[in-house]
Amino acid sequence: MKNLLVILIIIYSSMSSFGQKQGNIWYFGDSVGIDFNGNVPVPLTDGLLGTEVGSSAVSDKNGNLLFYDGDKNEHLLTTTIFNRQQQIMMNGDSLYGGYATAQATIILPFPGDSERYFLFTLVYDIAANDRLAYSIINMNLDNGLGGVEQKNIMLGIDSLTQMMTAVRHANGRDWWLIVHKYTSNEFIEYLISPDGISGPYSQNIGESLILLDSQGGMVFSQDGTKLCLASFNNHLEVLDFDRCTGILSNVRVLNNVFGLYSCSFSPNGKVLYASNFQSLYQYDLTASNISNSMQTIYTVTPSDYWIGQHKLAPDKKIYVGITYHGMPNNIYDTITMNLSVINYPDSLGQACHFAPYSFNLGGRRTYGGLPNIPNYGLGASPTLVVDSAKAGNDTTICQSQSAIIGSPAKTGCLYSWNPASGLDDSIKAQPVASPTITTTYILTLTDTNNAECKFISTTTDTVIVHVTPLEKANAGTNTTICIDDSIVIGNPLINGYAYSWKPFIGINDSSISQPIAKPTQTTTYILTLIDTANTACRNVATTSEVVVTLMNCYVNKIYPNPANDNLNIEYNVSSSGIFQIYDVLGQMALSIPLEGLYGIQTINISNIGNGIYYWKINSNTEQIRTGKIAIIH
Repeated sequence: MKNLLVILIIIYSSMSSFGQKQGNIWYFGDSVGIDFNGNVPVPLTDGLLGTEVGSSAVSDKNGNLLFYDGDKNEHLLTTTIFNRQQQIMMNGDSLYGGYATAQATIILPFPGDSERYFLFTLVYDIAANDRLAYSIINMNLDNGLGGVEQKNIMLGIDSLTQMMTAVRHANGRDWWLIVHKYTSNEFIEYLISPDGISGPYSQNIGESLILLDSQGGMVFSQDGTKLCLASFNNHLEVLDFDRCTGILSNVRVLNNVFGLYSCSFSPNGKVLYASNFQSLYQYDLTASNISNSMQTIYTVTPSDYWIGQHKLAPDKKIYVGITYHGMPNNIYDTITMNLSVINYPDSLGQACHFAPYSFNLGGRRTYGGLPNIPNYGLGASPTLVVDSAKAGNDTTICQSQSAIIGSPAKTGCLYSWNPASGLDDSIKAQPVASPTITTTYILTLTDTNNAECKFISTTTDTVIVHVTPLEKANAGTNTTICIDDSIVIGNPLINGYAYSWKPFIGINDSSISQPIAKPTQTTTYILTLIDTANTACRNVATTSEVVVTLMNCYVNKIYPNPANDNLNIEYNVSSSGIFQIYDVLGQMALSIPLEGLYGIQTINISNIGNGIYYWKINSNTEQIRTGKIAIIH
């Protein structure tokens, strides 16, 4: 049995992004980059961004950079995409974006197409606040460096805040994209699937955002079950999220802290970090009163430095950007040229080990922003039970026998077997297989148990039914021989069987597998094969026939020529025949009757003198054949 996962929807249990590498390269700030692929992260200094906030990046499954995006300098109102060679991607300039928009961009893989990506951007618009657009990147373009094949497509929604995040659907393939309306409590969601972008879907929950709340951030916990929203005017909310339905619930409004801008979850999702421009706070989400569990982890000094965004990284640490907010912003110092790090974010209080300005950026500096990278490695929800095809174990049957293949039926599953030949029913879980030859059957199982979650999986499995053929009597192929000739009939010996040929006449041994047959007339010989071993997949007794047809192969001729004392006459006449010899003067030298209608007859010609003679074969009065012969004694 060979089990093959042909999965239309990727079916894996929930996986941690720390085992995935698509988010292992970061680019942000003033030409800053970080590579998390090694045992310890290292700074990258080849970046081309100059963005305060609002960048994103994506790598392949091995952690190799594909592309990243953001502002080329901190005051542009557009987004630029850079390929892995640090060049502007083909058609990757002048994409809609937003100057100083907190979560301006996010990159999502195109479900069902490993070579395409969506780049969603929040479009800065003074009149309508932020709006939402997308572009499509095709990595097959430009010799594998990628290119933008569709660009700046508006989704027809405005009055949005600067907050945008995304999470895998519970099926492990699709994505939920979430933004928030300005001056309301309305969350807007889009579902990204192989069918395209569906939505918007609207849900009103939590407190309404007001004028200053356009700034802030949203982030999901690593398992995708919680969403945090931190906004500038005292809003900090934690909500439960159903990755199957996209429904938010169980909103927890935490204590008011003015000027909130960023939030992040610890790896286990039990600890929340939130910050305004001056302080970083920690919350115990398992506490009976989450607001009362708040602790201040760090306060930045002097006051002209601000805490920007913080983000959970692939190394399970949270990195914090702190920047100078004065003008002109040309400060290169310990604070701006390093990131601060929460080394043990699952731990409470000072045990989280906040290390200010501990990760050096290799001579580059942060503007406070960090890339908006979702949890690419999050898989299917572990609560979705998925059945896989089970065709059963390979088996061996005798020819004309049958076997049950497959496994017991599961509710909500559809079964299809291919080929259908030899099966009593090709759409049931356990059909009866009666193939005449060895056959590989492929079972396709479609599990619709989670159809309400748009989670329908298709898997295949194979089973081989080996067929052992029954030994049968085989007398051989019908044949024709000349009269008086012989031929071997039958086939090679099969051990464990006895042979019996009938009729006995004309064969040299009626009990062997390949006797010599020399019949005197056309004869049908019957072979009976008898099983003497009485083992599995053997017939007790079978019969087979072979017809040996006799043919008159004689012609009218004489030999040798010249002749000495004896002459052979081969003849084939329709009635009584006579052989005669004449000399050159026409005098008969010999006349002799032929024996029967055909055959070879030898006569003595020693009494005929040397010379040239003529011969003929007559049948009654009909002359059949004539010729010339030399006799030399």
